[in-house]
Amino acid sequence: MKNDYVIFAADDDPDILSQIKTGLESKGHTVVTASCDTEAEAIISAGGFDCAIIDLMMDAMDSGFVLAHHVKKKDPSIPVVIITAVADETGFTFDTNDREHSVWIKADAILNKDVRIDQLEGVIRGLIKEREHDKHQGVDRRR
Repeated sequence: MKNDYVIFAADDDPDILSQIKTGLESKGHTVVTASCDTEAEAIISAGGFDCAIIDLMMDAMDSGFVLAHHVKKKDPSIPVVIITAVADETGFTFDTNDREHSVWIKADAILNKDVRIDQLEGVIRGLIKEREHDKHQGVDRRR
């Protein structure tokens, strides 16, 4: 397994997007960014990334769910991490391990926006390692 990845990050907050890009690039990864749904859709269509990090609420309140669905439709093996401040603002949480939520949430992890870069990178590495293991074992975890 390689040590650096191409990571797609989409967020309409330029500060958050810059923090993710700078932080993950400092860890040796290449980060391709989008600041709106249209840019994100173009990057998803082009493909070529190992993992996607998507803000839940960009152009629309459910942009992250829609974009995650498009990533998984194009390639179900690509890990998707949704980042959000919804839990902090509303108290509502999403659980990708909950059967009811996993039916419509096409993400492998959901993290609060106050996530540290080390934590985010750990989640990314874990999801990619799981994907590589599944490919090696012939496991299909399509959502």
